[in-house]
Amino acid sequence: MAAALEAVASYRKRMEAQPEVVLPMLASSLHQLGEQQSGLGHREAALASTAEAVAIQRKLAQATPDTPLSHLVRYLRNLARTSTPSEVRPDDFLPELARYLNTLSKMQGQLGQREAAVASLTEAVLIQRKLAETRPDEFRPHLVLLLNNLGNRQSELGQREAALASVAEAVAIQRQLAQSRPDLWLSELALLLNNLGNLQSELGQREAALASAAEAVAIQRQLAQSRPDALSPDFATCLYSLGRRQGELGQLEAALASMTEAVVLWRKLAETMPDAVSSPLSMSLDILAELQRALGQRGAALASMAEASTLRRKLAEAMPDAPLAQQATSLYELGLRQREQGQPEEALASLAKAVAIQRKLAVAHPDEGLLGLVRYLNCLSVMQNKLGQWQAAHASAFEAVALSREQAKTNPDTFSPYLAQNLLDLGAAQCSMRQLDEALASTTEAVALWRKLAEAKPDAFSPSLAVSLMNLGMMQGELGQWEAALASTTEALALWRKLAKTSPDSCSPDLARCLSNLSNAQSAMGQGKAALASVTEAVAIQRELARATPNARLPVLAQYLNNLATVRRELGQREQALAAAQEALDIIWPFFLARPPAFTQHTTIILRNLLSEILALGREPERALLERMAVFKAKNGD
Repeated sequence: MAAALEAVASYRKRMEAQPEVVLPMLASSLHQLGEQQSGLGHREAALASTAEAVAIQRKLAQATPDTPLSHLVRYLRNLARTSTPSEVRPDDFLPELARYLNTLSKMQGQLGQREAAVASLTEAVLIQRKLAETRPDEFRPHLVLLLNNLGNRQSELGQREAALASVAEAVAIQRQLAQSRPDLWLSELALLLNNLGNLQSELGQREAALASAAEAVAIQRQLAQSRPDALSPDFATCLYSLGRRQGELGQLEAALASMTEAVVLWRKLAETMPDAVSSPLSMSLDILAELQRALGQRGAALASMAEASTLRRKLAEAMPDAPLAQQATSLYELGLRQREQGQPEEALASLAKAVAIQRKLAVAHPDEGLLGLVRYLNCLSVMQNKLGQWQAAHASAFEAVALSREQAKTNPDTFSPYLAQNLLDLGAAQCSMRQLDEALASTTEAVALWRKLAEAKPDAFSPSLAVSLMNLGMMQGELGQWEAALASTTEALALWRKLAKTSPDSCSPDLARCLSNLSNAQSAMGQGKAALASVTEAVAIQRELARATPNARLPVLAQYLNNLATVRRELGQREQALAAAQEALDIIWPFFLARPPAFTQHTTIILRNLLSEILALGREPERALLERMAVFKAKNGD
């Protein structure tokens, strides 16, 4: 980076004598410096350098006969005449401007400035599209790159329809390129199709998503046959996506075959590049385990999960000499995956280490480290609360709120969403500590923030508003404010129904939870029949979700069935209530046996409800239930 800094300083000095000659070289040097600063983790400095390069290049591209920069254009034109008949025009600066804007977007994205990143890429696409109209052979390949990047940024903002349109346009152009030069462009077409399939899946277009993923794999397989000695990470990535798409459509055997092939490829690649491949291999093993479990292959599923956990642990342990930011990120991602796999204690340990490292980074480089610290504290608080460490959860959430509130004063676009989320988690921790008035205040502030954000960008923030309204409804219910709770939860339900139409995979679990919460409020308000309808729908949705991912979804299904039993009992439907309570216990029991501390509370509630139903019907508990009660007491030391 020293050479780049020296070049920039030199060109700045020469600007005093020859500004009209030095500007393009200064812009190029600033762009190069920004890329090097970004590679070293100096994100704020990288953004500043790249933004200055863009500003200079934009002036060059916009030069007219009436501006001082026209002297530079005329100078370059005269210089060009000495060596080539072509003329230098302001438009000749447009290709580099598009390239610099693409880099600027990357820098903005790294700092959480997602709206600015989309704006920069949108401008780059408009420029590149104009260039491609006059010189398609030269400029269409880069247009494809920009469109794909734009689609990714739009997706991060929740602009899924716009993202799909951008990537679909990129695929259409790339398909034309591949028809003329398959040797050059086919592999890129496969990756674009893979991305297109992911976006289609997010929008609930499952059949189209499967078709895109299948075409991507077919192309990769064709390329692999022509180069049998070459192992391709891209092929493994496409196989992974195909397995996901097949699983979403219930094609479990086909999904298992695709994911198994992906794992085999990743394992071979890991022999030569273990550091680069460990993360995608562990992700593939996670999904493989889910498929194996769904198909009754429990032993194989346990082996896959164990291999994935070992890989992540080795990856985190092998990084003592890596940059702090890389260590923290690796531990954070390990913690998230451990949480998803039902390993809360391990997840807590990983997240705590990530926070400790990120705190050091934030002290040394606050502009670059604070955003990560806020994010990591947020996840740490959630895990602490889940494990009953309520004081620690409160402390983590409180610190995250204080940090994000302070940063939001000067950088609201980046930190306001984090402030809203941290307030929501602080409210959850306060509720767990029975600080109900404080919890209500925190959650109410979070709802107000999310509502403001969702009004400006509904695609990006409506899901968060819906979650916060659900939490608000629960807080209001805890305080006996059932009418307010009913209103908050009803508003949340309307949002979830709308969201689930376009993104069923991601929103259906929350839709089910909202329906269950609504049932509680309706029951408290004496609306028994409405409560029954709501909880019945929640059970139906959760039952369908549990077919695809039983380990994650079945415990929640047991809770909803328990709620269903309660509502049926209140309506005098004793036999149906007994059946629902019995099913709830049958579902939760294997989870309790495997991990008693995590499931004791839920199992206690379900057991009490079931016994209540049996006694209300004038019956005696059956032998199987008595045996379970004995086991339950033994495991809890009673």
